[in-house]
Amino acid sequence: ALATRGEVLATNLSDKALAAAQRAGFTIVRRTSLDGLGLSLVVLQHADWALDKMIDQLRRLAPDAAIEADHIFFTSGTKATRAAPPNPAARGPAPAGAKTTWRLGIIDTGAATAASGRSRINIVRRGFASGGFVPSDHGTAVAEIAARFGPSEPSARTAGILFIADIFGAGPRGGSAEQMVRALAWLAQQNVPVTNISMVGPYNEIVARAIATLGRRGFLV
Repeated sequence: ALATRGEVLATNLSDKALAAAQRAGFTIVRRTSLDGLGLSLVVLQHADWALDKMIDQLRRLAPDAAIEADHIFFTSGTKATRAAPPNPAARGPAPAGAKTTWRLGIIDTGAATAASGRSRINIVRRGFASGGFVPSDHGTAVAEIAARFGPSEPSARTAGILFIADIFGAGPRGGSAEQMVRALAWLAQQNVPVTNISMVGPYNEIVARAIATLGRRGFLV
């Protein structure tokens, strides 16, 4: 279970627990309000402790908060895996005045514009890791699959939107749990009802809480 060295994630840490953590030698690296999830996220470090000790101590100080390592996730499948071409019936740009009938979120690498541009869909892009939105084979293949199966209606006046969140970017710190929950919060803010995450990695309590929160609100991940 790979994780970002020396950083611990905490959600909904009370001011009292945060003050106690700082007295114990923890420092705040980043604080993020995940408005789409109704959660707050704090990244903490302790210069003298290993990751396991950091997690144990924070869980003692804040038993009601979610404390977890910033685990690293990887794209599923192999680099050689590519999707079949989109359904020919779904090709072509979205016609003027087309009614949007579906909205799908993808948390992955970035996707190439050309691959998804063959279908009647619009794309909203956002990068969450260093380097911003960086197209790669895996995200492009997932977008191709979405373009192939997305528009099921035969009418020429139907279209859809892909919301693609790139959590890998171009730097060495991509694919982390922190970036995944930030992407989930963004998709919730965009009111995207279904999100696909084609990744593998360890169980992470903070990611699990974020997905459970979305599930209670009627979103599907």
